[in-house]
Amino acid sequence: MSRFRVLIIGFIGFLAVVGPTILNKTFSIFLCGLLSFNSVGLCANFNNSAYATLSSPNTNITKPSTKIGQIPRARKPNINLDLQQALPQDFLITTQMPFSSGNREVFLISPSTKAQQIYTINLPNASFQLYGIKFQNLAAIDESKLTPKNRLIIDTTKPENLNNFHVVFQNNKLSKIVLADGNQGEFTETQALIKSPDDQIIEIIDFPQASQTEETLIATTKPMLLISSSCNQNVSSKLVNIGDIVGEKGNKLSSSETQITRNVGLALAATSAALKNNINSRQSLSIASCEQAVQCNEKRVSGASEIRSNLFEIPRGTNRKVTLKYEFFDIPDTIELYLDGQTIHSDGPKSGEYEKTLDLPNNAEYVGVRLIGNRDPKTRWWYVISCSGSAIANALCGDDEIQTSYDDKSKNYHKYEVENEICSLDTQGCNIDFVFRVMVSNKQFIAPNHLRQKKVEHCQTTNLYIAMGISGKDTIRTTINKQNHSITNYTRKNHLLHPGKVTRKIFEKNGKIYVFTWGEGTGIKPDLNEKASGFIWGRVDKELRFAVRLMLSRKIYSVPE
Repeated sequence: MSRFRVLIIGFIGFLAVVGPTILNKTFSIFLCGLLSFNSVGLCANFNNSAYATLSSPNTNITKPSTKIGQIPRARKPNINLDLQQALPQDFLITTQMPFSSGNREVFLISPSTKAQQIYTINLPNASFQLYGIKFQNLAAIDESKLTPKNRLIIDTTKPENLNNFHVVFQNNKLSKIVLADGNQGEFTETQALIKSPDDQIIEIIDFPQASQTEETLIATTKPMLLISSSCNQNVSSKLVNIGDIVGEKGNKLSSSETQITRNVGLALAATSAALKNNINSRQSLSIASCEQAVQCNEKRVSGASEIRSNLFEIPRGTNRKVTLKYEFFDIPDTIELYLDGQTIHSDGPKSGEYEKTLDLPNNAEYVGVRLIGNRDPKTRWWYVISCSGSAIANALCGDDEIQTSYDDKSKNYHKYEVENEICSLDTQGCNIDFVFRVMVSNKQFIAPNHLRQKKVEHCQTTNLYIAMGISGKDTIRTTINKQNHSITNYTRKNHLLHPGKVTRKIFEKNGKIYVFTWGEGTGIKPDLNEKASGFIWGRVDKELRFAVRLMLSRKIYSVPE
């Protein structure tokens, strides 16, 4: 009995020393077990929380550091809804519809599925702008080209909403999408509002700002020059970058638990795939965006069955009358002209040679021309649009020796591009307008082998004497486009390298001013033209660079027109 009393006294003494801590922790664990708390962190910190609650505000208490491993939460799998190969791969450009408002619709159709894509973009000679896309019957998705995960996503959405929907862009950025059932999404860079047909908000989705890289932002916001082969590269880059951003948003929406939001996500994934499919091939948006418009008296000829869609540039001038001439030979073909959403002329299918004179509106800049060749591969056709005398004088300087386009299938066809820096925007006075005015202030800055100190005039002729005069006067005619900060030299028939043309344009890139020169033609010595272009135009650019920097060093910041 006495031994038992000694043990009790010893235990009480032990509790007197360490008891409060042990008792509190034992009590907290007991309560957790009694109340069935399943949080380890709560049971472990119960004691500390109690002290913090019961202690006086003026009492400083140092809590023991208790690190508890975090229990991982279940996350939704990342979605990469890639429909690029699942969409029809045989889209063809069938029509280009110009509008006086300053844009055009480019129609693409898939012969195998009848799916249609209608892109609204800029007119020629402007930086690339994507205004909108209309999709029709795009629900024809080849599910055999999908991954199992993507096929599962398709099964949980409503592909019928892809039958008809349209997407709106502002400054090449996604702005809005409207599905066939009226549900829609409105977008900023960081957020999507999913709305019902009656404009009620269904769900708000936030996007991480970091998802857009600096390179992507530059590619979608900075204007890119639509010139020669670099135009196709620039537009293709833009389409891919826009498609990437739209695709990221589509992936985010496709992981939603809301059916309507997933439907919008699927439509965005289809939009992304369509944009990325529209590069490089001859029947792609990137090619159509960069193709030069047909000019007065420029004959278009075909030797095969095809649908040829072009824009004809209406010459400036008060006389807006043009004459369309065409011949379909023995096999019937069809020709159509479009303007502002209307068919202004249609003829065929028929054979024979015909002529039609049209009066065009004063505000029209372009007319869409579509030639529908017969399915017979032996079909042959041509067409040419001629302009009245006053109109020709304004468009091509009244010179019928000028050739503005060239057969890229000719054995002598050649083209080249040369780009050189002139000055930096960090230098006071260095800007596009100043450099352009310096270039047109002296003929030696627009063509090689010319040293005369004479100002360049619109539609003037200049003799270059390329082969030291052996071939005679190698005459060019120069046109000036002040708005585009460019000049174009056209060869005349007495020029050694006729037919051909060279355009020189002043532009800005990465904080510097450059002169970009590109040439094209089917004259003699095509290989020599291409190989020597860098050296020849490099010398001209060197003279221009020296003149610009000399003037700026002398604080001369303006050049008289």
